Amino acid sequence: MPNANIEIQTQMVDGGTINLRNANYTENEIKVGYEVKGFSLKEYNISCKLYNNGNLISTSGSTGGGLIELDEKHYYFVGFENIDENNLPDSLNLKVEIILIPNDSGQKPIPASFNVSLDKESGA
Repeated sequence: MPNANIEIQTQMVDGGTINLRNANYTENEIKVGYEVKGFSLKEYNISCKLYNNGNLISTSGSTGGGLIELDEKHYYFVGFENIDENNLPDSLNLKVEIILIPNDSGQKPIPASFNVSLDKESGA
């Protein structure tokens, strides 16, 4: 897992923790990195959604975004869809929603939400 590039945000949920550790915004994508502790990921699926000012801009359940597992606790979500200079401002009020979805349909999903302000990084 790369070193955190934002102030780490932590939420305690149902006996576990979810930490938002990384966030980057470029012309073509938004990447967020997070850590999930205290849950058996054999029992849960993870969903990640990105919002700007309340508008959904990308989700791991879509064809345009991708959830990447770095190891059993660390994940990256890379959002591609709707992310270009024509419809997103240079500064985002990003809401990251991470949802642990239980394989057992009798259990409720476990959500965690984080807010972070991001400025678009210029290409090198």
